Amino acid sequence: VGASGRRDRREDPKRQAVEKSGEYVSVRKHSSMGCAVVSFRDPADRAAVLKEVGAKAVINGITVDIQAHHEKGTKQEVLTDLFAAWGRKVEKTTPLSEEELVNFFDTCRLEIAKEAAGEDEESEEEDEDEAADSEPASSEEVDDDVDGVEQAEKGAEEGFQGRNLKSSSNAQDEVVTMKAHVRCMS
Repeated sequence: VGASGRRDRREDPKRQAVEKSGEYVSVRKHSSMGCAVVSFRDPADRAAVLKEVGAKAVINGITVDIQAHHEKGTKQEVLTDLFAAWGRKVEKTTPLSEEELVNFFDTCRLEIAKEAAGEDEESEEEDEDEAADSEPASSEEVDDDVDGVEQAEKGAEEGFQGRNLKSSSNAQDEVVTMKAHVRCMS
């Protein structure tokens, strides 16, 4: 309480930041101001999310402006933090909760990590395929594949012939696959 008997603005509960933490981020949100600081545990995650999301995101139907956060006094960029703003008027009519913000940014981070892991797996598979394609087949391998095709054809003609095929349709599919494999090897 100040000299005039009024409560200091900094002590007003409406102006106090509420903090909520998730798996990868924590959010400090001012309840009535329509803005929040989102802190990531890893600066690389923050950079990836900022790159992926860009300057605007729609969170639960509310358009949120997103930018790198800078310290108030020094104007230095905080490499782990983002500043999110949707405005005081919007916050009054449609509040955006700390939980919604945490869920949005945690989910973004997870999706980016999944995409990156998928790309890594795809590139590893492509590398393995390229290596296998670049190695010339030995005559023994081609002979074995030809024998396999002949056995599969015979199995398809006679039905199930001990090849663990459940039907002649499966045997036909295997014949086509084996023939294609032999053509690639030749």
